[in-house]
Parts: sequence; structure tokens; C-alpha cells
Amino acid sequence: MLRGLVKRPGFAAVVITTLALGLGATIGIFSVADAVLFRPLPYPNADRIVVLTRLAEDGSPTGRVAPRDMPTLYNENPSLAAATLAFYSEGRIKGNDDVDYNMGRYGVTDQFFEVFNVPMALGRGFTRGEPQGPVVISYATWRDVFASDPDILGKSIRLENGVRPVVGVTPEGFDFPGDAAYWTLMQLGPGYANLRGYLSYLRLKPEATTPGLEQQLAVLGNDLGPEAATGRAVRFATQPLLDNVVGNLGPTVLLLFGAT
Repeated sequence: MLRGLVKRPGFAAVVITTLALGLGATIGIFSVADAVLFRPLPYPNADRIVVLTRLAEDGSPTGRVAPRDMPTLYNENPSLAAATLAFYSEGRIKGNDDVDYNMGRYGVTDQFFEVFNVPMALGRGFTRGEPQGPVVISYATWRDVFASDPDILGKSIRLENGVRPVVGVTPEGFDFPGDAAYWTLMQLGPGYANLRGYLSYLRLKPEATTPGLEQQLAVLGNDLGPEAATGRAVRFATQPLLDNVVGNLGPTVLLLFGAT
């Protein structure tokens, strides 16, 4: 075979190029599969974090919850170390260069950084019962918008809805739930109680089990009473955070990996 390739250099070049492309594609797909499917999430004890969703009438998860679903979870639920809601919107930050940057903002409830338990690069996350006002910025925002200002903590920065003091900078790479440039505290009044637009994340205590939590959620659903639209009790489901992050990408990556 080698002699044949030597005698036919054009064909040999095609074969070598094809093998190189195939090898490169295989390595690339394996890298994606490794990063997406096999490596643990970069949060301490990430296997204890679950995503809470409502179930639709047909039993499928809707992906979002309403603030009225959460009070019982906040009241020292025996299974939970922390629970939080998050809501995405477009925001705006004025940087050190006096330029307005349009960026992704998440409004979150006060236990958000407790759920993910990620050590801050600077300062702190939000504390329980803290009044609305402080902001936590991402490492990328601190670096790119504020030129890695070493005195950023305590400094008031201008956002789309006023001036807020910075209390923390997240570690490099943390922008959860996705492309977050900064996080602000939400104050959820009565007018938001039934608005089903919120992501919900829960951290289980070390001794808690998912089946035990789901039993408590079933009780919570009954306590909330029937939904106005269906007349049926609210039903919840939980999903491990890794499954939620991977989503439908997992089968796609494995299919591509198997095809190489």
C-alpha cells in the first residue's frame, strides 16, 4: 500500500488530507463530548443542585416557575440548603471609560450565590434578607468594563435603573445561568406572584434525597391550591443541574461522536 501511495503522489495527498481531517474532527468532537458530558460542573458538589420546574397538564416540564411557588421552599425546607429564582433581562452598565455597555443582567433572589457556592474572586455574594440595592459583577465585566479596578468593591456604578454599589466579583468563567454580566437582587411584590417567567435552582442538604424533596413538592403543590387556568393542583418536577445544562445537546454530541 505504501509503495502505491509513493507512486501516486496526488492520490497520496488526498488520502493524507482525508485522514487528517477525520482525525481532527474526531478529536474536536471528543473534546466537545468531554467538556459537555463527562466533566463535572465547576461548582462545589454540583450533584446536589437541582432545577425546579412546573409540570404542564400533559405532564411535560414547562421550564419556569412563579414566585408564589417559592415561599415554602424558603422557610427552612428540611431538604434544602438554599433556593433561588432568577430572571434574565437586557441591562446597561456605564464603564470607567464613560461608555454605556448593553449586557445581560439576571435579577436573582438572595440565596442565588449560596446555591452555586462558588468562592468569589472579590468581595461577596448576596446575603439572606439583604435589601435591594447591591450588585455583583462577573469577572469578565470587572476586567473588560472596569479595567480590573482593584478598588471596585463598594464603588457605586451606574446601571439601567440607577446607581448601585458593587459588593462582589464572581470567579473567572462564572456567568450562570448564561452570559450574565451582572446580578441584582429582585424584590418580588404581589404583582409578580403568578408570573411564570422564573428559573429556579435548589441546593439539597447533604443528607437529603431527591425523592424526599419531590414528596415535599407534592405537598407544596396541594397547599398552593388549584391553578386558575386548569382547576388542577400545581405539580412540580426536579432535574439534576447537569442534565438541564446539557439538555438536548447530549444525544446530539454522542450521535456525532459515534459517527466518527
